This record gives sequence, structure tokens and C-alpha cells, in this order.
Amino acid sequence: MNKTLFVMIPAAAFGALVALASAPQGAIASGADSGVRVVDLDAVIQKSGKAQTVMAGFRSFQDKKRGELKQKEQEVASLQKTLDRNSPPEKLNDYGRKVQEIQVMAQKAELESQQEFMKTREKLLSALRPTFEKYAKEKGVGILLDKTTGGVVYSASALDVTADLKALAP
Repeated sequence: MNKTLFVMIPAAAFGALVALASAPQGAIASGADSGVRVVDLDAVIQKSGKAQTVMAGFRSFQDKKRGELKQKEQEVASLQKTLDRNSPPEKLNDYGRKVQEIQVMAQKAELESQQEFMKTREKLLSALRPTFEKYAKEKGVGILLDKTTGGVVYSASALDVTADLKALAP
């Protein structure tokens, strides 16, 4: 009985596998840069002093944003304590505006954190690139994938087919 197994893989991992399949025939035939391996990127980051320095900057950014939000929340909590059923409409409206401001501020902080995380990820990969390159060269590996996300953390330049595809593009 034949069974077909379907496996869902992240788009980045699929792209890496397509790149490997598209590598120059000689590179794969010779065994150079033909392997795909996975790495627990978080574990490597925890071990690397350079990566820890990069992460400290990101944590500092997050702490600053949390502090700003906490300060605003405390201001609103203080204002709320002064309100009761007989509070004038202006005071109630002011409270409502401040609550909305905090909600907008929280959304903005989340977006800024996501953007900062992407920058931090690039800095981390850059800091770790020499380590990845050394390992890849020694082991004949062409692609390293993050074990957790499936994202490509390293690909050998021999696998880059951009110039070939640009030449073929209409």
C-alpha cells in the first residue's frame, strides 16, 4: 500500500530548498555547498557574546517602551480615581481621550517593536555570519535553516542563481 505524506514547511524553507535544487549542477555533483542543515538559532545566540550585545540593545528598547506605557497608564489610573458619577462631562471626556491615547500608543509601540526586532535579527545574523560561514565551509553545507522558524540564516554564494535568472528574464 502506497501512502503519500504531505508536509507543511515554511515558505522561507521552501525557497531555500528551491535554491538548492536550482544550484549549478557542478556544485551539487561535487558535493560542495550541497547540504542543508538546521540550527537552533536561539541556542547559538545565547552562547555568542556578540549576539548577546545585540540582544541587550533590543531589550533596552523594549524596556524603554514598556516604561513609557506604564507611565501613561499610571497617569490615567490617577485621573480615574478622581472620577465619580457627578464628574463634569469635560473631565469624563478627558479621561476617555487619555484611554484612547494609551491604546494608540500601545499599538504604535507594538509596531515599532516589530520593526526593531527585524533590525535586530539582521544584526544578529550579521554578527553570527562568520560562524555560519566557517561551519558551512568545513562541513560542505550550502544552507542553514533556523530550526524554530524554518527561515534561512545562511546560504552559500554558490547557490545564488540571480545572475542566471536576470539573464533569462524577458
